[in-house]
Amino acid sequence: MKDPMEVYSKPLKIKKYKLGVLYYLRSRTKKAGRELLVPYDERYPLIPDFKAHYAYFVRFLEKDNCAGNHYHKIKKELLVPLVGEFEIRLEDIKTKKQEKIGVSSKDYSAFYIPPKVSHAIISKEKGGLFLVIATSSASEVDEYPYAMK
Repeated sequence: MKDPMEVYSKPLKIKKYKLGVLYYLRSRTKKAGRELLVPYDERYPLIPDFKAHYAYFVRFLEKDNCAGNHYHKIKKELLVPLVGEFEIRLEDIKTKKQEKIGVSSKDYSAFYIPPKVSHAIISKEKGGLFLVIATSSASEVDEYPYAMK
C-alpha cells in the first residue's frame, strides 16, 4: 500500500545547473499554522548514492559573510536555506567553469554540491541560516581550500 506522505519526499521541481542541482521541495500545509518540508528521506534520496551521515547549521552573523571557499574530493553536500537569501558561487576545480546561483529560504529549496566543485556561500543579509546535510563528517583530510576569483 502506497503511503500518501511519500509525495512530500519527492521534489516539486528540479533545476539542473552545470555545477550543481537545485531541488524545489514540496510543502505540506495540511496542519493549521505550520508547514512541513522534507529535504532528505533515505527511501527517496534526491541524489543517487547520497547517504546522510552528518548535518549542521551555519548562521551568518553579518551580511555578505562567506562560508566555504573550499571543495571536497569525497563529500557530497545538500544545502537547505532556512532563513534568508544567499548567493552560492561554484567552480569546477578541473575545468575552471564558474556559476553563481541565488537561493532563498522562501523558495523551499535544497541545493546539491557534488565532489570536486569549489563552493562559497554568501549571506545577503544578517542572520542568514542554512542547514548542511552531508555524506560524511567534517574532516580536514577532505576539505581543500580554494578561493574563487
